[in-house]
Amino acid sequence: MASRPAPLAPVTLPAPMLVRAAALAQAGAWRCELADQRLSWTPAVFDLFGIDPARPLDRCEAVERYTPESRQTMERLRAAAIERGTPFTFDAELVPGDGARRWVRVWGEVERHHGRAVALNGWKQDVTAERAAIAALRERADRDALTGLANRAAFRARLEAGDAGALLLLDLDGFKGINDAHGHAAGDACLAVVGERLASAFGDAHIAARLGGDEFAILLPDAGEARLAAARRIERRARMLSLPVEWDGRLLHFGVSGGLAFVDAGRLADPDAWMRDADGALYAAKRLGKGRIRIA
Repeated sequence: MASRPAPLAPVTLPAPMLVRAAALAQAGAWRCELADQRLSWTPAVFDLFGIDPARPLDRCEAVERYTPESRQTMERLRAAAIERGTPFTFDAELVPGDGARRWVRVWGEVERHHGRAVALNGWKQDVTAERAAIAALRERADRDALTGLANRAAFRARLEAGDAGALLLLDLDGFKGINDAHGHAAGDACLAVVGERLASAFGDAHIAARLGGDEFAILLPDAGEARLAAARRIERRARMLSLPVEWDGRLLHFGVSGGLAFVDAGRLADPDAWMRDADGALYAAKRLGKGRIRIA
């Protein structure tokens, strides 16, 4: 019978190799003595915080490098860990000495002696690039690929937040004719230009979105009591959206119709009713001859 191979002995890496590996991962170890709050860091942690390792390390100085929100989170989790003896982890935003903000993932656990918490040990790792990549993916997921405006899902989420004062729904007049006569590439060119114009004309909007096809929606701040004047300003800005678009050596013409609905405090809890008001005003504008904005 063949003999089984002997189990491999565990490999212990020399300390310099561990430090080098941690540096490559942009991570470092830390320790805080609870009796006197004395900190011990490996070189990578000094780099993360932008603190000169040649100077005496002071916890107050280190804590000041956290943004206020991250500082509160850190102190809350730290206190809970000491009280309960449980590990913790969170992402903290730092403002290092160079002023360039970065994100650090913090892991920590409690060291106990005879049942009493005596120290905190853990790791800190730079996750700035990771969070930027996630944010970019989230941004793309919330964007309409053709126009660069927000998509329907992002618009709906913002609508339900209930902090806007006016809702403007827009529809392109004659857009189907452009697709039929010149093809969808021409129609896409028009939509892309309208997206650019809309973002420029309504720079104060809470959100500007393409809902689908040639339908657009904009959430605007509360106009206060001067709603008629606000409606006129909105209509003037909407007119620039319907300027001809140059494509393949020709000018493509279309119009823009819109429905505008202002919201009262009692309507904030019912975004669907608000959408119906604006949609009804939009169809009224189309029935009256298109190329205009109607107020619900």
